Amino acid sequence: MAQITRLTIDVPSGYASTEVGSFVAQLDDQLRRLTIDTRGLTPADLAWQPVSGMNTIGMLLAHLAIVEVFWTCAIIEDLQREAADLRIREVLGIGSDDDGLPLPVNGVPPGALAGKDLAFFDDLLARAREHVKRIAKPVPGAQLTRMFTRTRPNGEVREIEMRWMLYHVLEHFAGHYGQVLLLKHARAAMSGGSAKAKPAAPERGAAAKRAAKAKRGAKPKPAAKPKRAAKAKRGAKSKPAATPRRATKPKPAAKKQGNRVKAGARKKSKQRR
Repeated sequence: MAQITRLTIDVPSGYASTEVGSFVAQLDDQLRRLTIDTRGLTPADLAWQPVSGMNTIGMLLAHLAIVEVFWTCAIIEDLQREAADLRIREVLGIGSDDDGLPLPVNGVPPGALAGKDLAFFDDLLARAREHVKRIAKPVPGAQLTRMFTRTRPNGEVREIEMRWMLYHVLEHFAGHYGQVLLLKHARAAMSGGSAKAKPAAPERGAAAKRAAKAKRGAKPKPAAKPKRAAKAKRGAKSKPAATPRRATKPKPAAKKQGNRVKAGARKKSKQRR
């Protein structure tokens, strides 16, 4: 009999709303998977950028933690932006902008995350999730359709449903989790096959040097020399053909004609004699 693998989402007890508990269970499953996939990453891996202006794994992990706390504060706790920013620092120990997102063109990772190891980011994510669970547990199902009006920094006014907020935190986590995996694989591929290997930039430099050395070893120039030599040789042979010697043969004819003239002159001379 084939082995059966059972895949389920176990809704935790203790929540006033089973639906809210289900969202939290799905978030926990995403965090569990992310935790497995980030084991072994070094501070260098977490701070690596494919090119300037792109996010790092560390930036994305910090961003996930900040966003969870922000939306929980802004909707379930019904706090305005300034109060939510203070709560983020209170819960996580970093500010709402310390993830560095969004980076400007050619931007580099924020100083607040410089040199941070995986344990630092694990702690951020754990603190954020603990806060979400503590605030979400008493929320009744009837509150999920409640609307909240919020104005974004750019002036856009939004009306946000609490159910949508829970969905957004979940899909936001899943989207950035995918980016973390992409960066991890890109880091491994560009550094020679392992995320723990040396930074990608020196590897690209070394590869370029090896390619240049191999090109010098191939010595393609001598191969072109025989062609030029053969062409020059063929050119040298063709010159005599361009100035044929036959053009210089009218002189014998003139000689013969001269001889005939002389012979005729002698004949006439004899006749006169």
